Amino acid sequence: MTQHLPPGHDRLRLISAREAARFLGLTLDQLYRLRERGDGPPGYRLGRHIRFRWADLKAWQQRDADPL
Repeated sequence: MTQHLPPGHDRLRLISAREAARFLGLTLDQLYRLRERGDGPPGYRLGRHIRFRWADLKAWQQRDADPL
């Protein structure tokens, strides 16, 4: 599934895990499980929260869509 970044987005802005999961078409649990296995998009811990960058999500999404 190819999704475009929202209009006016900032590629370096950090977003919540819930927003990231929605963008990727995953549940929050799926996103967390992928991260635990080391297969998910890179995230950044800020206190007890994990944040994601739009650019990292888009790159991870493209990597996942590219054939081997």
